[in-house]
Amino acid sequence: MRHLAAQASRGPSLKSDCMRLIDTSRRFRVEHGKRASARSTRAHDCRSLRRLFSMLHTSASRLGSLLLLLASLASAGLALYAWLTPLTGVTGTLGALGVAIASVVLALLTFLVRHTVHRGARRFWIIVTLFVLIGIGFAALLLHQAVITAAMVLGLVGLILLSRGATQSTRYVRV
Repeated sequence: MRHLAAQASRGPSLKSDCMRLIDTSRRFRVEHGKRASARSTRAHDCRSLRRLFSMLHTSASRLGSLLLLLASLASAGLALYAWLTPLTGVTGTLGALGVAIASVVLALLTFLVRHTVHRGARRFWIIVTLFVLIGIGFAALLLHQAVITAAMVLGLVGLILLSRGATQSTRYVRV
């Protein structure tokens, strides 16, 4: 019973939001004298629904890019700290410097994946980002820097959320 009360208090459902969006667009076309056929109306409704569902993915995508960016910047900072600070065991080593540079590259890849529009290119950059994440995590394990590996696990969660975001589709509606 509480579940039903909580659901009712959340407001309108997704279906009602979609229907309200479709009705608004139909009223707008009728008011402005743009009388459309049933085929174009259905195509417009499908585009409206697709636009609405793509807006729903943006918050997860934004959170994913934020997580991935924070993980990469944290790992770059921790790797530079390990490289510069005496008595960390990896002071001045090429491995710690390599992890720091790779973490900066990961931050750049985050922006690249976020702003890539086409599906094929986006998949390519996601796979490259995944390999960089795994490489940094493995190198951090070899350097005995478990905190950097934990940051890369957090970055992996961010990459999964980022990869669920909407991309441009070339599918057309047949009416």
